[in-house]
Order: sequence, then C-alpha cells, then structure tokens
Amino acid sequence: MAFKQHKFTEEHLEFMRKQYKRMNSRKLTAAFNKRFGVEITMQKMKSALYRHRISSGRSARFITGNTPHNKGIKGVCYSPSTQFKKGHQPARTQPIGTEVYRDENGMSTWYIKMPEPIGWVQKHRLLYEQHHGPLPKNSVVIFLDSDSNNILIDNLKAVSRAELLQINKNNYKQQPKELKPAILAISQLETAIYQQTRKHTHEQRQA
Repeated sequence: MAFKQHKFTEEHLEFMRKQYKRMNSRKLTAAFNKRFGVEITMQKMKSALYRHRISSGRSARFITGNTPHNKGIKGVCYSPSTQFKKGHQPARTQPIGTEVYRDENGMSTWYIKMPEPIGWVQKHRLLYEQHHGPLPKNSVVIFLDSDSNNILIDNLKAVSRAELLQINKNNYKQQPKELKPAILAISQLETAIYQQTRKHTHEQRQA
C-alpha cells in the first residue's frame, strides 16, 4: 500500500535525506520500499522529495578536481572490468571466515566469507540454518530485538516475506521491547487471515 502525503513520518524523511545523497530517485524508491515494506512509486518519491525540500546535493556535471561521490564506498558491486584499481585484490581473495559489515539499500548486515562456491553469506542466516536447517523458500531471518549486531540464535526468527511485509507495516522496529512479541504475533495472525481470505475468495470464484 502506498503512503499518502501525510503518512511520511520523520523516520521516513530522515532515511530519505541520508540515502538520497548517494542514490538516485529510482534506487532510493527501491531501498525505501524494502526498508519499510511498502510499495510507493518513483513518482511519489520524487513528489515527496520536492515537497519536503530534500536535495541530493549532487550536481549533474562533474567539476574538475572534485572527488567522485562513490570513492571509498564499501559493499557496492560494479562491472568487474572497472571495479578494481591496480594492485587491489578482489573480495574472493579474502580468507575464509572474514566478516564485513555492509550497508545495502539502507539495511546494515554482517556477512561472512564461506568456502567456494558458497562465497559471502549473511552471518545471522548462517547461524540460524546451523541450528534449524535450510531456510524455507520465500523466507527471511529477522532480529527479534531489531538489532542487526545482536547475532545470537535466541534473537533470530524465520518469517515469510508476506509476514515481513506486515511486520514492517506494523512498525515493529519502532515498538518498545516489551511490545515486540505481541506485534510479531499480531502481524503473523493478520498475514494468515489475509491469505486464508484470499484463498477462500479465489475458491468461490472458481466454483
């Protein structure tokens, strides 16, 4: 569901102010939708940026002597033919067990290097699967306390992507610690009700 004009919270605006400095409007829209579990259009994003006077601070032209805006950015993958400078070793040469903290589309996550052909994997997902087996299809692992640095098995839970969408809609991350279990349970119940209602409606139409 898309945000109406008055639905943009200060948290949303702060995310937009920070990320727009290094993303174009298309990438910002995708990152925003993933971060908050919504589906706003790029046009709505552009309107919100204009309405709230949020500027990228970038110029359309490159001025001689300026430092490129992407210098030193970690975790961003470009074409292999242009990614590495002379003398730089690609990430695949890093030792097994190396851990890195990446900021991708507004989400900061720890990754750990595994033997090929596995390569880089999310550390919290690896820990979860070591205890509970392979993650079901269309599922993700969330942090129960919303702290991506607190990678402990008791702080991890697998949820479906549909449940994650409802969890984000219910502002789970912003809820007090004591309310999080209830918000999670409500989100999963709402998802189940929606899916059953949709299934029932479909069956009626097919009858």
